[in-house]
This record gives sequence, structure tokens and C-alpha cells, in this order.
Amino acid sequence: MSIRSRLRHFPLWVAAVFLYDATILVAELMLSVYAFALRPRLRRQQMGKLRSIARLFGTRAHQQCYWFHAASLGEVKLAEALAEKVRQQDARLDVVITTVTESGYSYAASRPRAFDTALYYPPDLSMLLRRFISNFRPRVLVIIESDFWPNQIRQTASQGIPILVANGRLSETSARHYERLAGLGQRLLSRLDFVYAQNDEFAQRFMRAGVAAQRIAVCGNLKFSSGAVELPSENLAATRRKWQVSSQAITITFGSVHLAEMPELANAIRYVHSVFHGIEFIIVPRHPELFQDLRTFRRQGLFGYERLSPTQSGTSSLVPVSFVRQTGILKELYSVSDIGFVGGTFCEVNGHNLIEPGLCGIPVLFGPNTKEQQVLRQAVLAHEAGHQVLNGLQLGKTLQRYLEDATLYTRTCDNAKRMVQALAGVSDKLVHDILQQRPVEVENLAGNF
Repeated sequence: MSIRSRLRHFPLWVAAVFLYDATILVAELMLSVYAFALRPRLRRQQMGKLRSIARLFGTRAHQQCYWFHAASLGEVKLAEALAEKVRQQDARLDVVITTVTESGYSYAASRPRAFDTALYYPPDLSMLLRRFISNFRPRVLVIIESDFWPNQIRQTASQGIPILVANGRLSETSARHYERLAGLGQRLLSRLDFVYAQNDEFAQRFMRAGVAAQRIAVCGNLKFSSGAVELPSENLAATRRKWQVSSQAITITFGSVHLAEMPELANAIRYVHSVFHGIEFIIVPRHPELFQDLRTFRRQGLFGYERLSPTQSGTSSLVPVSFVRQTGILKELYSVSDIGFVGGTFCEVNGHNLIEPGLCGIPVLFGPNTKEQQVLRQAVLAHEAGHQVLNGLQLGKTLQRYLEDATLYTRTCDNAKRMVQALAGVSDKLVHDILQQRPVEVENLAGNF
């Protein structure tokens, strides 16, 4: 047979896998060189990947596990809620989570009640994914939202391991990309066993991307699944003592804040401080490592200090603002606050979990950029559980309205609680389905890339 004839009969998926593996390998090598030479933050992430790879060649697991995969911190928190419910009903099997970001890994590693093993997701190479599956022997893979890796899906499905997508969402751009990949993208997502989509729009996009309609269900947003945070009075008092938050003072917490939105937040804080005195302002950065020198915020009129450090009074011209540079504590701080702002909405990040303050029964405020959180934005506004503002000055004036109008404040808090009650509990069916999954015998699915 001639070379041309052999090439004509050469399976397209084999070439695609080879080219994909080669691309991932080169990209990882280049990223490692860049990280170790110039970027300490990326360096820690790359070191985490190397430790994960070393773990793959360690002792093989004695039993199966539930495998959760989440891209970053927000998705890891959703996985935590699901994992805890799974463990309540089946404590025999371990729970393993893989994640991509440093913040996601740090949070997962600090949650032993939910996860037995937390790992950085290794480079998406065929050999490494085969080794991962052989080592950890997952009973089911649960992907949170939309972090799809070709070899992860291909190798998992080829072993007959069910793949579920929890809180599934797919952007219009991603749906078009899957459609354009000459059938390879659609063939990839067709191997998902079931997708629990957030809404009808996302469900339609998954169908366009190759998932059969009978394998998709619209189940709402799992970010509501934990329900309202109602701490017993003794726990609430302990949380206040822990963070030195007085029950007599008004506390406003700005959560998941990015550096790029600090000028707008500074405008809001200065405005509120000019009208009211004695307000406590707390800022919780999304990436604490980027908020190293708090003195830089003096140029924005803020006297930044580390919360729980010796009491700081600032100066007559600067507004005292405390920073909490930790991850995984935002819900605690919202629970002892009077108003919550959700960051990532005054910059191009396009938002984080917009209903998190609402889970604690307080008004939800956020900026104009919510492209990635449209479902939650609509929920907050439809239930009148908070407000969306355009800039820092409008944020300051909206805060002023809540502080001056007790009726508005009380009504918004009640609406936030009703919103959570109306939308909670959507994870029960998913947990049941995770527990019911069983790997199946598969002879050869390699051709279905």
C-alpha cells in the first residue's frame, strides 16, 4: 500500500490526539520556563502540577473514588457542597478533586471533610490521564460547570467511567468553537453521560456542541444548593469575636475584589465615609498574593491595614479599611456583615458568585460587568435582593440609601432570604445520580475522539 493510500485510511482521531498531545507538551514546557524565570505565582502552580505528576506514579489506590474536577475557587466551593452530601450517604469511597488554579487548590487542600485528596490537574496528556485513572480508579467523574479537557474526557470515557457535568454552562463563543472543529469538538462532548445545565439557554448550547437532548436536564444553579447561612447565635457570636466585628457597628464587606477595581471601590468608600462615621469597611481580595503592599492604597485615600492586626486609626485624611488576605473565609465575613458587595464586577473578570451575600440574608451589590453571571444577576434583580450599580460613586450613593432607609434595608434582606429559599435544593437529584453511577465495560471507544 502506498504512503498516500495509507494516509487516506489513517484515522483522523489518531492524528488529532497526536497533535493535541504535542501541543500540550510544548505549551507546558514553555509555560514552565516562563514561570520559573519570571513569574513566582505561576511557578507555584507549575510546581503543584509536578507534584501531581509524581503522585500519579505512587501507590495505586486500593478502592474506587469519586472524582470531582473544578477549574478555580468558585467551582471548588460548588464541588465541596456536592462532595459533603455524597460523603454523608457513602463514606466508603474516597473523594478526589483536581483543580487548575492556585486559589482553588489551596481551598480544596484545606477542606479534608469534603476531599480526601486535592491535586492540581496535571498537563492534559494521554499518558498522564491514563495513569491517573489507573491510579485513582474513579467510579464517576463530575466536572463542575465547563472546564472540559479533551484527554480527560476521552480517557475517562474509554474506560467506561460515567462523566457528569454539574452546574453546566457553555458560552456562545465556546458553543461555536465546538461546532467549527470539524466534528471533533461535537464528538468530544457527545461522550458526556449527562449534563445538569443551569438554564434552557445553556442546555441548547450543549445540544449544539454535540450532547444528545436526552442527556441534558435543566436543574437550576447549584450555587443556591447550600441554602441560607443561618448561624446559631453562639456561632455567630464566635464568628464576630474571631474577626473582631462588633454587633453595634455597621459593617460592609467587599468580597472577591480584584486590583483593577480598587479605584472604583475607593470612590464608594470615601463617599460613604464622608456621610457616615463609624462604618467598618472590609475588603477580601480574590487573589491575596496580589495585595502585598497595602500602603499603595493611600494614593486612593484609603488607610489599608491587615484585619486582626493591632487597632489602626488611620489619619484625618485617609479612610481606614481592613483587608483579609485569606481564601475560604468570605462566607464567614458576609455572615457578620450588614451589606455585601461582590467583586469582579468593576473589571473585565465579569463577576463571581453574585448571590453569596444573599445566602447570608444581606443585600447584594455588584458592578456593571456580569457577563459570566447573567443567571445569578437576573435572580438577584428579579427578587429585589440587591442592586447593580454602574460605578463607584453610584455604589456609594446606593450604600447611603440602605444606611438611611431602614424599611428598604429590611425589605431587601427579607427578599434575599426568600430568593435563597425559592432556589435552594437543586443538588439533591445530582447527588443521587452521582451515587448511582457504575463504570461499564468498554471494549474500544478510542476512535470516538
